[in-house]
Amino acid sequence: MIISDSAVRKSTTVLVLALLLIIFGVYCYMVLPRESAPDITIPNVFISTSYRGCPLGH
Repeated sequence: MIISDSAVRKSTTVLVLALLLIIFGVYCYMVLPRESAPDITIPNVFISTSYRGCPLGH
């Protein structure tokens, strides 16, 4: 038995299953926990050096 032949003969069943799958997928997406603005800290490192002989060095 070929799956495509069964799907063509029982197209209503395939449509109902597809609709249930879409509804279930949308529901799972809506209840998925998400943070709108997660707390992410980006580490910053500032290095200051002086170079002898450079007119900008202090």
